[in-house]
Amino acid sequence: MRLATVQSATTVRIEGATTDSTVWRSAVPLVAGDVVLAETIGTQLVVVSSLSVPRPACGRVEFRAVRATTSTTLAASSWTTYPLESLVTNIGGGTYNTSTFKYYVPSAGLYLASGRVRIADNAAARSVGLGIGVTNADGPDVAWQQLGGAARDSMQIVRLMRLAAGDDVRLFLYSEGKTFATHYYGSAASGQSLHLLKVAD
Repeated sequence: MRLATVQSATTVRIEGATTDSTVWRSAVPLVAGDVVLAETIGTQLVVVSSLSVPRPACGRVEFRAVRATTSTTLAASSWTTYPLESLVTNIGGGTYNTSTFKYYVPSAGLYLASGRVRIADNAAARSVGLGIGVTNADGPDVAWQQLGGAARDSMQIVRLMRLAAGDDVRLFLYSEGKTFATHYYGSAASGQSLHLLKVAD
């Protein structure tokens, strides 16, 4: 007998195979994602039994937005939502407003969040605060560092967040005393992004 992963109500992928096999007879219901034991009888594939495989407690939720067009310049000395106008990934039922650049969380839980910005090359040095949250404001989860004063400079923040359904999450930034012009690569990867992944209920 061999291990196989169920692909549909009638097909499985035998361990080590690169294509799916059609099941002739099954002793258990075939549910996509389940792991089963299968054997070949003549030319027919028979599923003998199903194995118990741990499943994540929470449903999958994943979101990612990027700045994909031209560079943009954010105001000096002001907490500003970063304008990530391009939605890349949205799994799990959340919504993203491409006018306000806020992601509305579909379900309560613990989320792993990461954000990244890159300042225009050869920009003047200044202190920059970068945060992910539901309010544009300084706080214990905002990252601060000096950006600029070098040929190339970028900044990233990673945090765990407990969110409620409907919370409006955004990437926000503060540039001390100077406007913040962001680097643009001339492609769909401008170096600015926000990514959320649900890790637990």
